[in-house]
Amino acid sequence: MRTELTPREEEVLLWVARGLRNREIARKLEISTKTVEFHVSNSCSKLHARSRTELVTVALRKGLLAIDQTHPSPISAVPGRSA
Repeated sequence: MRTELTPREEEVLLWVARGLRNREIARKLEISTKTVEFHVSNSCSKLHARSRTELVTVALRKGLLAIDQTHPSPISAVPGRSA
């Protein structure tokens, strides 16, 4: 199985890491809640994570996300990085 996240999976992952619920992510991205659930599930499978919390932790460890203490929203995507 491929471990590289799609651009949309990375976008959803970023919002998950920022603490948004599926419903909030769906509203923000103008997609259905089921589509958000699908992206989260695919990301968990690709990164071998069993929960949203583990998904974010693994993404941080792999360098897919970064923590920036100076930014109002401290978690950001790392440009040009995938699993």
